[in-house]
Amino acid sequence: MRTIAHISDVHFGRTDPAVVEGLVKDLSERKPTLLVVSGDFTQRARGRQYAAAAAFLKRLPSPQLVVPGNHDIPMFDIIRRFFFPLSRYRKYITDNLRPAGGNDAVGVEQAKSLLLQTYGVAEPMLQGKTWAMGEDFTLADCAAAPALFYANTVMPFGPEQKNLAAYLDRLMARQSFSRVLQEAEPYFTLFRLEPKPQIVRRTIS
Repeated sequence: MRTIAHISDVHFGRTDPAVVEGLVKDLSERKPTLLVVSGDFTQRARGRQYAAAAAFLKRLPSPQLVVPGNHDIPMFDIIRRFFFPLSRYRKYITDNLRPAGGNDAVGVEQAKSLLLQTYGVAEPMLQGKTWAMGEDFTLADCAAAPALFYANTVMPFGPEQKNLAAYLDRLMARQSFSRVLQEAEPYFTLFRLEPKPQIVRRTIS
């Protein structure tokens, strides 16, 4: 008979050693066909908590299906929380966040469609303008610069987006944004999608 065991919210960082040992013993005796472990693995996504969770998983039967929880994302480390939320999970637990070929095809197409619609709205608004609000560079351009740079990476501007392409070129030519891109370039390899970002001006003639 095939059996599935499911444990959840182990919260390393606030564990009772006696409970941990009892759970390891019980699962080892039962020898489930599949062990499902859902987050939270940690209390606050700290390195030592992840290390303890990883050591715990190694003592349990395999195969295992693991899924992170909300506590597995840092709470107080704001930079890591927003830019690398599961980096420690990937380091200590598993780098396999999605099985091969498991992309959400419908969701991807919906996202592309929404991005294309956004291009369609922004394109005519830039007609005859140097910057977003006219001839003066404003905070609107500061906000638009990173969003357009990464949008163009995911879905490059085509012939229908000449104004957007030219606008992004002007943004990238500004010393301030050019410096930001140069300082960010060593981290482009961390971008989760392909192709990776490149500092290339792509004006469409």
